[in-house]
Amino acid sequence: MHHRTFSSVAVISFAAILTLCFVSSGFSGGGRASVDDLQIGQMVAIEGKSSAARTIQASEIEIQEASHEDKLKGRIQNIDSGTNSLVVLGTKVFAAPDAHIADRGGGAIPFPSLQKGWMVKVKGRLQEDGALQVSEIKVSREEAPDEAEVEGRVQSIDKARSTLTVAGLTIRLTPATHIKFD
Repeated sequence: MHHRTFSSVAVISFAAILTLCFVSSGFSGGGRASVDDLQIGQMVAIEGKSSAARTIQASEIEIQEASHEDKLKGRIQNIDSGTNSLVVLGTKVFAAPDAHIADRGGGAIPFPSLQKGWMVKVKGRLQEDGALQVSEIKVSREEAPDEAEVEGRVQSIDKARSTLTVAGLTIRLTPATHIKFD
């Protein structure tokens, strides 16, 4: 009986050490992932290049913990001051009346001062009609002209075409797309 208890403790200790080795080596959380790890409803952060209207060629996809906001980063393509709306990455973006609009340093910018071509990062909620109702707009003019970022839930996956839909945008995957866990 004493020998059996010692063996059980040894097996449990070995399993605990093995588990710690896997966790510290990156096999769980924070590690490399593949397209097979992507699921509908999952939150992802995508970096890439704007390749066409409402299409991004992904260079990196990070599978994240749940979030309640969708985010887009891209150039202002159109402005409608009458409706407090922008078009960013082909997506209609409506600024809430109390939306915080600021430059990178935090300085407030009035909506009518925004200009076509400026790089912005917007945060908000995707609406049923595909528009994004935003509470925050950050302005920056330093990024590359075709740089794009999107954070949101995976709405659909088409493995045959190597595409995802996130925040209403088509995300194209290539063999060079790096997919990882947060």
